[in-house]
Amino acid sequence: MTRETHKACRKAGVYDIDFHGLRRSAGARWLANGIAIQDVSALLGHQDISTTLKHYAGIADSHLSSCMDMLDRKVAAQNRPNIVQFPASAKERIPA
Repeated sequence: MTRETHKACRKAGVYDIDFHGLRRSAGARWLANGIAIQDVSALLGHQDISTTLKHYAGIADSHLSSCMDMLDRKVAAQNRPNIVQFPASAKERIPA
């Protein structure tokens, strides 16, 4: 990393950072903001999407969980009494 990057990190109160940490943070933020994993893979320059999945699968899972929450809220807004609502803690125990 460059001297300027280190200075900016110190000014922000961030220490012990390396290039791969910044790269991983960027990939995680892209996934969390809804960018498809195929696109994140291309942006990170991975030759094979399996590399991206290997390192970011857990992040993608948490994004999917937030998508499920959004869908639950939309269904609940329709006031359908036959729809079962699961608490977020229960969803984390559901195997993929």
